[in-house]
Amino acid sequence: LYTVGHSIVAPSMRGNPSTALTAAETAELRDKDYARAAGLYEEVLKGATTAEYPGVLLRLARTYRKAGRRDEAMSEFRELQRFQQPIGALPADLIATHELCSFWTPPVRADRLAPCARELYRDLVNGRWRLEPPGYLFYAASARSWLQQAAPSDNALETLGQLEARKLALT
Repeated sequence: LYTVGHSIVAPSMRGNPSTALTAAETAELRDKDYARAAGLYEEVLKGATTAEYPGVLLRLARTYRKAGRRDEAMSEFRELQRFQQPIGALPADLIATHELCSFWTPPVRADRLAPCARELYRDLVNGRWRLEPPGYLFYAASARSWLQQAAPSDNALETLGQLEARKLALT
């Protein structure tokens, strides 16, 4: 989804942004040195502009997650939910919400997954984000699946599913 090839290069970052971000991505993606990558992303984040910040924050959050630093990853994803601007072709808050829901996938915490998945699915069906069809279908399928796993008898699943089917029929 957002693993490689999304380098942010901006002259406003301290030092050489291309070099700093490339080094962080290399440490994360190639070397699997998550501690080093997190430190490098933290440094890049300090000099990021408002436009660059969400993309770097996403990289830092996913690196924390890969490093097993769950609480820090969740904190950064919650921070990312404040941003609506796109990272690539997807809204930052959509990516963050999806990632936060994924922390609760069964058998971890179905009681936490249900409300998260319900909110994500509701926002998708109600058109909170303008998405291309493949993006919508991916996120809606994830939300439906999670909601079915966590709360199979949830009325929202049926109600939202019917609304989604009517909307999809119109497109």
